[in-house]
Amino acid sequence: MTRTRPYGEIARVDDRKAPGTENVVLEFHGAKMTFIANTGLVRRAREAITLLHQQGCPLSERAQALLLPSGP
Repeated sequence: MTRTRPYGEIARVDDRKAPGTENVVLEFHGAKMTFIANTGLVRRAREAITLLHQQGCPLSERAQALLLPSGP
């Protein structure tokens, strides 16, 4: 199933890691569910979070840290 939502509906973008995964998590205003994308690589997560940030989406502290030059 495919569903699209405007960038403005994104309440927060987060970066989460677990063994063998690198995830970008999107939380939406007024929604109980989140969207989790396993990017597989830190580089891909950084690229996705950069794009979302450029669209004005708020970032969690973890997502902000990933964009720092010294980030993981």
